[in-house]
Amino acid sequence: MNITLSGSQITALSQGLCPEPLARAATRERAAARFARLLAARIGAESAEDLAAGILCAPDEAAAQARLAGALRPFAAAPGASEAGDAGDPGEDPQALRAAIAEGRIRGTAKRLRAIAEAGIVPPPPDFAAPTHARFRAALAEVVALAEAGDAAGLRAVEISAASSSPRAILRYRDAVLIALAKGA
Repeated sequence: MNITLSGSQITALSQGLCPEPLARAATRERAAARFARLLAARIGAESAEDLAAGILCAPDEAAAQARLAGALRPFAAAPGASEAGDAGDPGEDPQALRAAIAEGRIRGTAKRLRAIAEAGIVPPPPDFAAPTHARFRAALAEVVALAEAGDAAGLRAVEISAASSSPRAILRYRDAVLIALAKGA
């Protein structure tokens, strides 16, 4: 891929795909890889690979922004969809939320986890498939097992040091499960 944008320009594009602040990437290649991952999470891996290459090869940042907007247009929320919304967003209907979770259409951004939990539904656990999460998979598995058992006291007793993003994701998930259990999930 012939990347024409700088690392900071790619980070600015990536920020449009991520609700949480992004740190500066160490290299332009890492910024491009993060952009491709975020785009894939937004529109699906099969669509994202070619689109990411086309966007990052734009002659300048404005052209890249325009290409990104065009790429996202078919995946935009329908009019009247909730603020959290990707295409096919189930809104707050509990049955639609359960179906979307079962189909894997919903992943756990902090805002969405909270919305699902407020509806009284135990949200899906975060995806720890990436190698960076490897050492935290056991902790996540423990929290998921307690969540599936409906053990609120056990979830509260789990100690997790929020030293990096992986444990913070586990904490957000645990807190959302506690909310869902309190609502009667």
